[in-house]
Parts: sequence; C-alpha cells; structure tokens
Amino acid sequence: MNIGPSRIGRQESAAMVGVSLFTATVFAMDSQQAYSGGNSTYIWMPLSILVSLAAVMVIMLAMEKSGADTLDKLFTAAFGRVVGRIAAIPLILLFIASAFFILTDFVNMIHSFVFYNSGYWEIALWVLLTSLLLSFMGLECISRTTLLILPMFAAAVLAALLIPHKSYAIYRLSPFPGNSLGDMGRLTLHNLLRTFGAMMALLTDKLCGMRFAKSSCLIGAVCAAAFTALTQFAIAMAFDYIDLADMLFPLYRMEMIMVEEGYLFRMDNLSLFFW
Repeated sequence: MNIGPSRIGRQESAAMVGVSLFTATVFAMDSQQAYSGGNSTYIWMPLSILVSLAAVMVIMLAMEKSGADTLDKLFTAAFGRVVGRIAAIPLILLFIASAFFILTDFVNMIHSFVFYNSGYWEIALWVLLTSLLLSFMGLECISRTTLLILPMFAAAVLAALLIPHKSYAIYRLSPFPGNSLGDMGRLTLHNLLRTFGAMMALLTDKLCGMRFAKSSCLIGAVCAAAFTALTQFAIAMAFDYIDLADMLFPLYRMEMIMVEEGYLFRMDNLSLFFW
C-alpha cells in the first residue's frame, strides 16, 4: 500500500475500479430492460466490463505515446487547450450520468425496503450529501475508503449468494442464453455507459501514475467481471426472468427467497447493516 501524501498504490486503485464496476453493473441496473426478453446478464454484463477495459487500455496507450499523464493533458495534446476543454464535456457528462444511475438506484432500494415510511427526497438528500462529501475530498479519499470497506463488501455479496443456495435451480436459466446475439450486443453497448466511466475516472488525476493505472484497471476489471458473472448467474438460478423484470434490486431480494415453501432465513436486517 502506498501511504505517501497525495498518492495511492495498486491496491487502492484496483479496489476503487473493481467496486465501482461491480456497483455500476449489479446495483445500478434497469431490471425491466435487462430481463424483459430473457436473462443473459451473466454474459453481457461481464462482457461490457471487458470491452470497457479494452477501450481504456487503448486510451492509456495514447496517453503514453503523447506523454500525457492525465486525461486533461491528453485532450490538450490532441485538440489544443480551448477545443480540448470542449471535447472533455461529454466525458464529464458520462461521469455525472454514471454517478446518477448508481445513486438513484441505491435510493430506490433504501426507500422501498428500509425507510419506506420516509419521504423519497429526505432519503435522497441524506445519500447525496454523504456522496458529495466523499467526492469533494477527492479520489485519494475515495480509493482509500474503498480499500477499507472492500472485505466487508465482498463478504456481504458472498453471503447474499450463499444464503439461498438450496433454492437455486438450473431450469430457471431457460431459455438459454436468454437473448439473441443482437439483443446481447445492444445491452452490452448500453451498459458501457455505466462501466466505461468507472475506469476512466482513474485517469483524471495522476495519483497512482500510469504504471499502476494499467495494472489496477486490469486487476479491478477482471475481478469485477468474475464477480458480476457469478452474481448474475446465481440470480438467474434463483428467479426466472419474468419475475426479475418486475423486481427491484434482485441481489437483496435473494436473501428473502422462499426455501422449501417457507422463509428459512431472514438475513435482510444483517445484510442491510453491511450494505
């Protein structure tokens, strides 16, 4: 771990990339769009992460060849100072959209399952203020915080997958793979709006340097793709795609799944502590 001033190491940056990608795919997801024609999320969601990884690696190669160590310098080298600022606007909007998707879905989940007697905007204000505080403290604070909560986060996800294991059924994967190749391609491209920005954020500052940025993106993306595939495959065996299309946050709902015609486990309160 690099604990020098205003610097982060491979562990912090890889943790930030991995958790960002996992939350962008599993947490921030439109269930109706993802499951309306079948369930192939365990294919196209990890694929979108790997496609984003390939695109980011190409951008890093361009940064190395131009001598730029941040995206701002890359845009300046490619388009000039004035035009470069204008060309960066779509990327800024992408960052805002990525954060918006995750925050709104998280607020919807909290409002639907936890504080359902509270007003939506009261919960949203509390979440927004907390998120803004972290964002204004910068990527160094976010990455170090992510590394600290990573073990608890991974434990919560694994617990959510293991608790309903007796209710998994292969037949719920039918029809396989769930969507046509054209639909999977369209969903993959649409999901790039969530996954691409999560990795590009690492290049907005030179906290970890280009040497760590490459390996961090690779480690974080591969781990996130594996966890996403495992999680979505488990969800596909727990619920059929018709139920999933109308379900908000199926990963949380898995812990209240019916086992042997009764609720054998009610671990939702414990899980909410981890979330």
